[in-house]
Amino acid sequence: MFAAASDYPGDQQFAWPQDFYGNTNWADGLANTNALAVVGNHPAASACYNLTAHSKSDWYLPSPNEMNALDPYRDSIGGFQPDGAIYWTSTEVDGGGWYGGLYHTIGSAFNGYTGMGISMPIRCIRRD
Repeated sequence: MFAAASDYPGDQQFAWPQDFYGNTNWADGLANTNALAVVGNHPAASACYNLTAHSKSDWYLPSPNEMNALDPYRDSIGGFQPDGAIYWTSTEVDGGGWYGGLYHTIGSAFNGYTGMGISMPIRCIRRD
């Protein structure tokens, strides 16, 4: 797994309007991103899906498990927000008619969820 050298420019919304498509995978951000990006109303997933950086165009929004794997290496990767900042992951939450997106808190293994219309940083990753 490779992380982009910096956060994607500007904070992104998870989705607007807030719709649920069933991309709830905690381990496979690539599958989540590919499914969400084609819907068209998921700015965070679309930003990574459409990114070309470091001569690569196969970037995606990481899952919670992938963000948990990156977090211990955030200082050596560089460019992350300070500890306590929250980043979108690619995973949706169905709260029984209330839909949200999962986020990862930098500097901890905490993953929570909030409304999809909130803007926060994203870090695109890719596989080799």
